[in-house]
Amino acid sequence: MWTKNELIDEFNAIENDIFDVVRVSDTDPHSLSVVINRINEFAKLANIHITGLIEESGDYDSLLKSMMKNTLVELVSSLLGLMQILETQKIILGKNDEELSVLIQKVTELLRFGIISQPQKNVGDISIQSVFGDLAQLSGGNKDYYVINHLYQNSCWRFLPRFHIDDVAIVMQGPFVKDNDFTLETLMRYRYIYPEVVIILSTWKGEVDELTAWKLGIFKIVLLENKMPKDTGFVNVKLQLTSTRIGIQKAKGIGKTKYVLKTRTDQRLFLPDFLMLMRSSIHNYKCNQPGMKERILFLGGLHSFCTCPFQLTDFLTFGNIEDIEHFYSASGDSKRFIKGDTSDINYLVYRSKNILERSHEDSFQAIFSMDRAAKNKLAKELISVLDPETYLSLTFYESYILGRKITENDEVLALYWDFLKKGAIIIDSDQLMLYWHKYENKYYNENSLISNGGLTNSAWLQFLNYEDEMNW
Repeated sequence: MWTKNELIDEFNAIENDIFDVVRVSDTDPHSLSVVINRINEFAKLANIHITGLIEESGDYDSLLKSMMKNTLVELVSSLLGLMQILETQKIILGKNDEELSVLIQKVTELLRFGIISQPQKNVGDISIQSVFGDLAQLSGGNKDYYVINHLYQNSCWRFLPRFHIDDVAIVMQGPFVKDNDFTLETLMRYRYIYPEVVIILSTWKGEVDELTAWKLGIFKIVLLENKMPKDTGFVNVKLQLTSTRIGIQKAKGIGKTKYVLKTRTDQRLFLPDFLMLMRSSIHNYKCNQPGMKERILFLGGLHSFCTCPFQLTDFLTFGNIEDIEHFYSASGDSKRFIKGDTSDINYLVYRSKNILERSHEDSFQAIFSMDRAAKNKLAKELISVLDPETYLSLTFYESYILGRKITENDEVLALYWDFLKKGAIIIDSDQLMLYWHKYENKYYNENSLISNGGLTNSAWLQFLNYEDEMNW
């Protein structure tokens, strides 16, 4: 019996073959016959596999068995529909492709989200439970504790919900991550959960091949293949600004879009109702900041800080589409950027000495005990040189809220805290079940309870309770 992943891989191969036969003007009958036979064999294998899963579920979960049986019926029906189209029509690209796309999308979603299985307990001869047990013992040796999160996968013992909202757009920007089809699988997951939401992939020319573009079209993902700027800016800040702005402009012209989520091609939110949480947060926390329509939601934790003015991670932003458009409207040019790139020794020394080493006490409770002069001195040291995150937030604040450049006479930390109180929402990465498929972060799960005093949702909620003068 095949595993769920093997079924997915096999249909991916069949889908590739379908693309090969439909994109040519004169379909080879033999090639068409081969594809039809593959689909027929696949239907038999899927029937065996899903029937086996239903039997494994036992008698205690009648709802689960009923839903799985429905999945099997829908899957076989969709596969038969694919075979019928290929058998009775001379398929060419641009003709009958809507009906074909609907069926391919249906099969793809059923395989990923309509089939469930017991969560994996072993990898070969290794018990996952024993691995986490060893980690817990290691941390226990330091009188500490180890936070263990349940493995959350598409194949776990649950079904994904579907939410029918149409006033939000997702703009995913950046280079297309081909490893394990990461970007494509993320987009398909978002489309399944939010069938009416506008989803835009804003990337660069040459990133997406013809086959992948066809698959994106099946899931009604708007593909924008932008020309890459010659000047990429410090740490590629101009690439982020360009792809994000173009994506937002496209979203403004589609449907009823009022809100937009800007996210990245190398990140995935595993929380199913992430858009519902974000939109509800915007509605529940009213904006008191002149110059903004509504609050902007930022990602908190290790990459956002209480004591470094306007240090808010640029991974993710959510808000009214006009506010988000303004947030990414900067030119990408600044004399206050660190010279060089991220490997520059001065950049590393600056980040380490002025921010990361402060993480042990980087909270507004710690800095509140400092006198006014010490607060201002620290804040000006930390913001003396900008990185892309501080640049975007600071430029937005200066352009649309303050209406001028911040000067030496300004108490920049007080301005930052006032913005957090009146115009921002901070949400933690673990609340969204964010996964970052990059560097060592793919093996690291940040927990807001042990985030070294960074600007977390907990810290932000405490900002809301302070008086306007912030005890300066």
